[in-house]
Amino acid sequence: MPFQVQVDVCHALPGRLRVRLPYLRADESFGLRLQGLLEAAPGVASVRLNPTAGCVIIQYDATYLQSPGALSLIRECAEKALRPDITPQIILRFDVFTAQGLSAYEFQQVQAIKNAWLSKPGGVFAWLARVLNIFTNIGDRLLPKAMFAKIFELHDRLVGQWQENWQDLRGDLGPAQCQDMLQAPLASCDRLAGRVRRNLWRWGSSEGALFGILGPLGLIGSIPLAIVQALKTIHSIGLCYGYPPDTETERLFSFAIVAAATAHTPEEYQSALANLRQLHRDISESATEDLLTEMELAEVTGETKEAIIALAMTSFSDSLAVFTLPLVGAILGAWGMWTFLDHIAEVAQHAYQVRWLLRQGRLSMAKEEAIDLNRLTATAAGSC
Repeated sequence: MPFQVQVDVCHALPGRLRVRLPYLRADESFGLRLQGLLEAAPGVASVRLNPTAGCVIIQYDATYLQSPGALSLIRECAEKALRPDITPQIILRFDVFTAQGLSAYEFQQVQAIKNAWLSKPGGVFAWLARVLNIFTNIGDRLLPKAMFAKIFELHDRLVGQWQENWQDLRGDLGPAQCQDMLQAPLASCDRLAGRVRRNLWRWGSSEGALFGILGPLGLIGSIPLAIVQALKTIHSIGLCYGYPPDTETERLFSFAIVAAATAHTPEEYQSALANLRQLHRDISESATEDLLTEMELAEVTGETKEAIIALAMTSFSDSLAVFTLPLVGAILGAWGMWTFLDHIAEVAQHAYQVRWLLRQGRLSMAKEEAIDLNRLTATAAGSC
């Protein structure tokens, strides 16, 4: 007798259904296949998985589906999702991207990218960021201009050391030439990127602990270090996918990742994603690797400067309570630097995975012009 997935209704409203599938807790790949099948079904607006609770919530068009029909759809998709060979048949769509014919591993990675890109900053951090944005001009005056010059100078120095960085990074896992990773399977690139992320604790925790002990003076000193370490992390992740940081294209790409990773409000995040999306389009459609298109270098470095100011002010507000407690400051400083760099690495890895998938033809982009940033910002503001 074939295995059947248990599906129980937890809550039902017109247009919304929450069901419990205990099998979600047992097999992560099953949940991702189920999500892909449901999202591809006509009438389904969104799908949210909670593997820990073993639940799935779907939003659907109540004029197209009724609750019994939606429940039948979930059961049908759950039975299909039990089969790993169903993965290449599922068409994934998110933002302006479409994916089809993916291997099981590639499918899982695209689902992770999609879920990350569609999540928006919110809650207390978004509120705090909006409050702090009022003081951006003050922050611009408090942070010396020499700091920004030093950050970009250190960035250029890092770029000049990328070959040594590659030799240290590859070990026994990578080929002699970084560019050979362009032909490597996605899983091989991801394994190398995983090595970078595992090393982040060693890179970031000692510096973060030191600056946490030093209190306010340490905070000011940690800002350029955090940004430089973030750029170094992005460069290291890029090397794992075959992209050395020695062209203007890669410099643009690094700064765009910093802006996306440090966005604290939906408006900032949508704008940063639009820039990153446009870079993906320019890179995938251009025959050259060293290009400057509609998004000028000055614009991206300007956004990076704003990200530095926002990071400084957010860090300052987070650190006020522990300035007089050196031990607590050391612990929180180490933890804060590591989590910051790990988030940078995660955003960078997703961005470079998209480049790999586009290069290999696993992802395609819609042909229409880049989405208007003002419309995106207005939409995001209206949803808050």
